[in-house]
Amino acid sequence: MAVSAALALLVAPNVASTELLARTSLDYAAIVLALASGAAAALSVTTGLSATLVGVMVAVALMPPAATLGIMVSAGRLDLAAGAAMLLGANVASVNLSAQVVFLAKGIRPRLWHERQSARMAVTVNLVTSVVLLAVLIGIITLRQPTG
Repeated sequence: MAVSAALALLVAPNVASTELLARTSLDYAAIVLALASGAAAALSVTTGLSATLVGVMVAVALMPPAATLGIMVSAGRLDLAAGAAMLLGANVASVNLSAQVVFLAKGIRPRLWHERQSARMAVTVNLVTSVVLLAVLIGIITLRQPTG
């Protein structure tokens, strides 16, 4: 975000470009894409192909809204920056949630008993937090949909 903000100060961006504007709004497709990206990255880590799919996940789900956030803040478009921040937050929560589900499904757990106890609580808190955050974001998407 800092690099994109600095670059936007050096070279005035076209904040009306469709590429940037597409990263300033949250919709159901963005959440599905982030969930899929997180699952693919987690599967790649568990199968030994981590560098490839984790890079794709970052490039698809995290980098575009983060860069857009920096650009919009530098351009003084805080309304669009807020949308990019919401998209970035949804993507982080979605990637985290799907990765944790994959790790749980694959049976990845700490080896030592005392580590399992502390990890169990951390995983529970993390899962609940991610699900609640996604539910709130989906509620926001639903409320923003035009009626009629």
